[in-house]
Amino acid sequence: MKYIQKTEVSLGIFYIEIKEANLRILCSSPPDVVKHLISKKYISKKELAGVIYETGPNAILLNDLNVQNLSFTNLCEFPVLQMLYRQGMIIPNHPNNDGHKPMLIGSTLQVDTQCEYIFKGNYGLRSIEEIESCGLSNEEAKNIMKIKRKFAFGKIKETNELLEKKYLNDNLRIEIKNEVYMKRIAFNIFEIRYKDEHVLVDLNLGELEEYKSPYDLGFYDIKKDYFSVIHSGQGDGWALNSPSMSSIITYQGKIYLIDAGPNIKVILNALGIGLNDIEGIFHTHAHDDHFAGLTTLLQTDHKIKYYSTKLVRLCVFEKLSSLLSIEKSQFENYFDFHDLSFDKWNNIEGLEVKAVLSPHPIETNILFFRTFFEVDYVSYAHLADISSFKVLDSMIGKDGVSKEYIQKIKDAYLTKVDLKKLDIGGGMIHGDAKDFENDQSSNIILAHTETQEYSQIQKVIGRAASFGSVDVLLSSNKDYLRRDAFTYVSDAFNDVSIHEIESLLNCNIITFNPGTIMLKEKSQLKDVFLILAGTVEKTSMFEHVSKYIYSGSFIGDDMAMLDDLSENTFRTDSYVKALVIPKSVYMHFIKNNSLEESLKDKISKHDLLNKFDIFSESLSYQVESKIVKSFTSLHFLKNEKITNTKDCLNLVIKGSVVKSLEKENKKHEINIIRENDFFNEEKILDENCLLYEYRANTNVEIYCIPKNIILDIPIVYWNLYNSYQKCVTNSYNI
Repeated sequence: MKYIQKTEVSLGIFYIEIKEANLRILCSSPPDVVKHLISKKYISKKELAGVIYETGPNAILLNDLNVQNLSFTNLCEFPVLQMLYRQGMIIPNHPNNDGHKPMLIGSTLQVDTQCEYIFKGNYGLRSIEEIESCGLSNEEAKNIMKIKRKFAFGKIKETNELLEKKYLNDNLRIEIKNEVYMKRIAFNIFEIRYKDEHVLVDLNLGELEEYKSPYDLGFYDIKKDYFSVIHSGQGDGWALNSPSMSSIITYQGKIYLIDAGPNIKVILNALGIGLNDIEGIFHTHAHDDHFAGLTTLLQTDHKIKYYSTKLVRLCVFEKLSSLLSIEKSQFENYFDFHDLSFDKWNNIEGLEVKAVLSPHPIETNILFFRTFFEVDYVSYAHLADISSFKVLDSMIGKDGVSKEYIQKIKDAYLTKVDLKKLDIGGGMIHGDAKDFENDQSSNIILAHTETQEYSQIQKVIGRAASFGSVDVLLSSNKDYLRRDAFTYVSDAFNDVSIHEIESLLNCNIITFNPGTIMLKEKSQLKDVFLILAGTVEKTSMFEHVSKYIYSGSFIGDDMAMLDDLSENTFRTDSYVKALVIPKSVYMHFIKNNSLEESLKDKISKHDLLNKFDIFSESLSYQVESKIVKSFTSLHFLKNEKITNTKDCLNLVIKGSVVKSLEKENKKHEINIIRENDFFNEEKILDENCLLYEYRANTNVEIYCIPKNIILDIPIVYWNLYNSYQKCVTNSYNI
C-alpha cells in the first residue's frame, strides 16, 4: 500500500500508520500492550533538538467490548501515559508537543468509560468526602488531597483536558485527522480510509484465542512453605522481559498474592500455581501494572479473599467499575472482602499484616507482614510505588503537609525487617535506593525498574531477585499437599468414614513436569488423579474443546466407574502435583462404600454440566456437585410462556426457547436458545435489565439453578457477565 501501513503487533492487536497524515493508531489495548509495542520496535528512542524521547502511537482505537475471552481489551492507562510523558505530547517546550492531544476512538460508551477509568488511574478518589467515607479523619483526608495536588503539579485535570475524543456510532464515517476517515462496518470491525486506500481492522478474538504475553517465563516447581516470599515480578510497566513488581506469600501452605499485574495467569502458570490454589490477594493500589490481573482472579470457583485498606479498596473498585461498566456492589459476588486497619497489625489466621499509607498520585498502602517464631517475629515488607525522600520533602510547606507527617512516612519506609522488597523506580512517583543506604533490614530486594542493571551504589544497598526465586523465612515440617488432599477427598465423599478415606490418601503424590500427558485420548485408564497444585489442560482431537483443570478436581473418576476409554487428552500446563490413585484402589473404595449408583447419577449430571460453555473452566469436583444438587427440572409445551424461573439461571436440556424483546411497541425476536445453552442471566446480573420474554419454541425441558448458587461461583458469574454484555449490545442495535 502507498499510504496506509497495517501490521499485526500480536494476536488481536494492530498498528496502523499513515505517515502523510501524521497518524499512528494502536488498535485494541489489552494488558501489557506497551511492552508488545516496544518488543516490535513501534516504540523506540529518538532524539530531536537535543531531547531524547520515544516514538509510538498518537491514537487508540477501542475494542467494542470491555472484555474478550475473560481479559480486559481497553487498558489505555499506560499507552496514554507513554504518549503524554515518554513521547512528550504534554511536556511544555518539548519538541514533540505540537498542541495535539492523544486521541481515543470508539463507541460513546467505550470512549467515555476510558476517560473515567484514566481519570481514576491518574488521581484516584475525587473528593475529601470520598476519602472520609473510608474512615479517615477530615485532617487525614485533607492531607491526602494536598499530596494528590502536589503530584498533579497543583491542579487535578479532567481527562477531557488531556485527551481528544472521537465517537464512532451508528455506522457513520467520521474524519479522524487530516482527511483520514473511519467507520464501524460490523461489531468490532472497522474501516480506515485515506485518499484512495482503505484497510479493515477486525478486533474480534476467536472462541479459544487469548491475548499473548510479551515475555516467556519458563517453568518453576514451587514448594509451599510455612512462611516464604516467591518473587513473581521485579519490573515496572515498561520492563520488556519482566512482569511488574509483585510477590507471592506462602503462609502455612496457603498462597496469597501481593498485587495482580498484567498476565497474572501466565505468571502463576510459570510458578505451578493454579487459580484455585489462591487463598487471597493483598493489594497496594490501582495502577494498571498492579491491577490489570484482577479479572483473572474472577476466573475461580471460589471467592478469593481481598485484603487492603478500605481507602485503597474503594479506589480500586471505582476504577474497576468504570472499566467493566458495572456497579461496585456487584464485586461482592467476586471477592470476599477483608478491610485492613491502617498502622495496626491485622491478624489473618496467624499471619499479621500492617498497612501504612504511602504518598502516590492515587490511594496507596505499603504492606508489612510478620509471624512469631521461637523468640521473635519473622518479617517481610513490600514497598511498592513509594516516593523518594526528595519528593517527600518537596511536599512540606504552606500548601502541603507538615514535616512531622513526612517524617512518619520516612520512618515507616525504613522499618527494620528480615526481608524488604523496595521500589527504586525513581522520578516523581517512585522510590530512590539511596534513601535506604542506612536501612537496617537484613535483606533488601531492588524492584520496580525497567531493567535489572543496577548501579554500584544500588548494588551495595540491595540485590536483584530473579523471577521464580524464593526467600524462605520459615521452613515447614508439614506436608501441606497431604493436608489439601484430605480436604478435597473428604469434601467429595463427605458421608464416608475417615478410615476409609485414609485408604485413598495413602497413595503416592507425584510431581508431573510441564507438557506431560497424564491421560491420552482413547487410552485405557490405569490411575485416577486428584489434582493438588498446578494446571492441567483438557483437550480433544475431535472436538473444539479446551478446558483448564485446577486443584480439587479428579481426572479419570468417571472412566473408572464406567470402565470407558478416555474421551480427552489431559496434559499438564505447568508443574502439577497430583494424588495418583490406582484404578483398583479407587474402585475398591467405591464398592466398599456402596457409592456406585449415586456416583453414576452424579457423573451423568456432571457430564451434562460440562456441555455448557459457562461451566467450561475452573470448577472443582466439589463445586460442580454443589451445582448439580441444586437442579430443579421443569417442562414446558410448545408456545408456552416460560414462567416460575425468575430467580434462576435456566439450562436448556431438551428442545429450544425463543428469546424476544418488546421495543417501541413491537416484539423483536432476538435469538433461539437451543440445547446446551442457557437463558435468564439478566435477572442474576442486572436488576434494572431489559425485560426479555421467553417462550418454548418446541416442547422443552429446563434445569433451573438458584441465583444464590451462581452468586457464590465467580467464574460462572463472570462468564454470564461476558455473555450478557454481548447480548445487551445486540439488543440496543435492534
